[in-house]
Amino acid sequence: MTLALHGVTDVGRVRRNNQDAYGIDAAHGLIVVADGMGGHAAGEVASRLAVDTVVLCAGQESERGLVAALEAAGIAHTVI
Repeated sequence: MTLALHGVTDVGRVRRNNQDAYGIDAAHGLIVVADGMGGHAAGEVASRLAVDTVVLCAGQESERGLVAALEAAGIAHTVI
């Protein structure tokens, strides 16, 4: 089976900047989406960091890779 993956986000009608982020790791069949934080300061940084952390950690070859990725993204998201 072949999948074509594509991602697009939109700033919407209320905000001036887009705080949403997405990442695709086709090699591992992973698509990650992080919704912005509703205008909070550095929301775009938090969502990008969460997505990048999940994609990075999920690519590690270990049985706890995805669990570690989700935990790391949660921690990264609260640190911002």
